[in-house]
Amino acid sequence: MLNDNQENRLSSRLIDKKLENDFKECERRVSILKRISLIFAFVAIIFSFLILLGWIFNIPFFRGDILGFYASKFNTALTFLLAGVSIYLLHVFKAKSILKSVSSVLSVLVLLIGILTLLEYILGINLGMDQLFYSQSFLAGNELFIGRPKISSALILIFIGLSLSLLNFTKDNKIVQPTAIISGFLAFYGFIINIYGIQLNHIGDFYFQMGIYTSLIGILLSSSILFYQADEGIMQTIISPYIGGKLSRILIFGSIAAVFGVGLITRLGEDFQIFSQPVGTGIMVVTSSIILFMLIFWTAQKINKLDKYQQKALKTINELEKFYERIIESLNEGIFVTNKDDEVIYFNAALKHINGLGDFELKNVNYKFPHLEDNFLEYYSKAKNSLQPTYFETLPLNTGGETFYFTGWILPEVKDGKFNGSILTIVDDTSRKFASDKVETSLKEKETLLREIHHRVKNNLQIISSLLNLQSSYARDDRDKELFYNTQNRVKSMALIHSKLYQSDTISTVNFKEYATTLAEDLLSSYQTANNITLKISIDDVFFNLETAIPCGLIITELMTNSLKYAFKDKKSGTITINLSGDDEKNLTLVIGDNGIGLPESVNFDTTDTLGLELVNMLVKQIEGMVEIDRHHGTSFIIKFKQLHYPQRT
Repeated sequence: MLNDNQENRLSSRLIDKKLENDFKECERRVSILKRISLIFAFVAIIFSFLILLGWIFNIPFFRGDILGFYASKFNTALTFLLAGVSIYLLHVFKAKSILKSVSSVLSVLVLLIGILTLLEYILGINLGMDQLFYSQSFLAGNELFIGRPKISSALILIFIGLSLSLLNFTKDNKIVQPTAIISGFLAFYGFIINIYGIQLNHIGDFYFQMGIYTSLIGILLSSSILFYQADEGIMQTIISPYIGGKLSRILIFGSIAAVFGVGLITRLGEDFQIFSQPVGTGIMVVTSSIILFMLIFWTAQKINKLDKYQQKALKTINELEKFYERIIESLNEGIFVTNKDDEVIYFNAALKHINGLGDFELKNVNYKFPHLEDNFLEYYSKAKNSLQPTYFETLPLNTGGETFYFTGWILPEVKDGKFNGSILTIVDDTSRKFASDKVETSLKEKETLLREIHHRVKNNLQIISSLLNLQSSYARDDRDKELFYNTQNRVKSMALIHSKLYQSDTISTVNFKEYATTLAEDLLSSYQTANNITLKISIDDVFFNLETAIPCGLIITELMTNSLKYAFKDKKSGTITINLSGDDEKNLTLVIGDNGIGLPESVNFDTTDTLGLELVNMLVKQIEGMVEIDRHHGTSFIIKFKQLHYPQRT
């Protein structure tokens, strides 16, 4: 069993499917009518050409003067031929083609012939239209104007010419299709009087009589023009998939066919003397009334059925709207909708709570983003101009003096490439914002504490350095003093690290270039040698953590101290170089060297018992590196390593 919501969704899908099928059927009807328009134009051309042949070669059947029907005029047939060619060219010409110009000329010519023919009747003069194309010398002797089309035929030519001219020059279906309908009914009138049989007993009969072929071609050409643009104007209403189109298609053709059929039967009854003319007229009126009553009754039933279907569809839509509205109203996320004029036209209960609106009634107030700060409007303008979803985060919202924070999305609605409103979501972000601020404050406090720790460690190390300096004054020999002095330099290098960390923007890493430069310059100035020693430092901009910076600083201290003490004996000058570089794979190379007398070959770096080199060896292993010694042109220690990364400590 389906519940109400499932049935509603099913009904909605069926409605959508039916509408889709109806519109596809409408498109198919338009395509068929356009093909019929082309076919009718082609048939009219052939029909008119056969009439011309009938006059030229004296073939009564081709002229139409058979079985008591009146013949179509040569001039009328030739003008219809021009009109048919004009419509046919409208179908086949391409943009800026010479065929369009030809079609335009022919349409104007048809209109001009019709107007001149009508003027001949109105003014009572002969403008030369009677014998313009053909003399028609074998016409019946009772013809008033030999070769001249009748008034009804002239009117048909005028309306057809006017319709074609409008199609060629303006394509304004507001006038084209009504004029085509008028010409079609005039031609249908001619067809009726031929079928019913007209007796030329009155003077007016000679003016309004029409050839049977003239009426048929007039109907073909009028229909061709009417169907030429079947998806516009009056035809758009008739072929539409809606109820108006469905009813008009049945009522129009049904009523015309019914009245014509009743009239024909009545006329035949009178001709065969089955009943008199008054009785026949009465039968025609009553029968036509019955048929029209049945059509009206059928139409009423159809409308009632469609109304019930529409009510069911509206009920389904209404229930779906309520279903989705309940979902939206139950959300904790605030939602509101704006129109293209940036006015809020809907908001849910959550937004009332977030925005502090309570039972605020939208319709009573000019409501444009109340309480929202200007920075929110910047996001809204960005979404409106870019037509792309825009996210905003942690913006303030003031309600009654109290500030809240919110975040959300702005989703523009786009119609025809232009902004047509938006759907906006708002989530109360106040708790997270306060928690985030609290964490940030805590982090700042911890950072301040860590800076103080680094500062105190630096001070303590400087105190130790000072104690070592004092203690060295009590040393009895130079070797003991040197041990104190070397240890003091090691302590200074570690103190310098903590000093840099205390002064830097971040307490987790140190700018190694600044640190190594300061350290090397301090060491050089502390050793007051008679030699002229130059420092050459080339270090990439790199930031080391504490675990990597301290061992590297101690390595520089030991090796540079070693160079200052031993590398430049018997030399007046020298150079100490410190280079640090890295590659794309984050491999680092630290080179500390001098151009002094060089390290003796007898010294084995891996097995040395010298405290300084032994300490360097231990520190290289601590940073998981490798060391090479280059004894050419002095001594260079090449240390390859990667920065150590320890787990995050909390």
